[in-house]
Amino acid sequence: MFCGKCGKQLKDGNLFCTECGEKANPSNDEVLNDKGVSNHQRPSMKEIRSSLIGNTDIMKVQNEKFGFTISSFGYDIDPDRITGFVEITAIKGKSIDGDFDVKMSLFDAQGNLLCVKSDYIDGDEFAGLCSCEFYFNIDEIAYTAKTAKVYITKS
Repeated sequence: MFCGKCGKQLKDGNLFCTECGEKANPSNDEVLNDKGVSNHQRPSMKEIRSSLIGNTDIMKVQNEKFGFTISSFGYDIDPDRITGFVEITAIKGKSIDGDFDVKMSLFDAQGNLLCVKSDYIDGDEFAGLCSCEFYFNIDEIAYTAKTAKVYITKS
């Protein structure tokens, strides 16, 4: 049996979830969360991370014209949220002019946008390297994130 609120697997006989305190529903082994996703259909955190790592599109051409590149990216996934990390490095010999918005978008398997998070690069304070972090609550993506895009636009 799984908790209808947080999705944690419950031991037989538990009256309440040991993770969030929600009352157990012993008559329904397959409870849908508030997004309509069955707890049995939820991929593991490892599966979500693996899918995103292999399916993140970095808009490199655009970034290089601005004078920097995304040198690395990754994901930290825990039961409550996905944190996307992007490291931005200046291209040697190029200067940064102005301020920039950095965005990470998550999509489901059909390409539907699930959510977008933004960060900011202050061109006056950019010293050749910066890291951006994007926090996605698990409820926002309903365990269906399959692909991601990272892009930078001039503010």
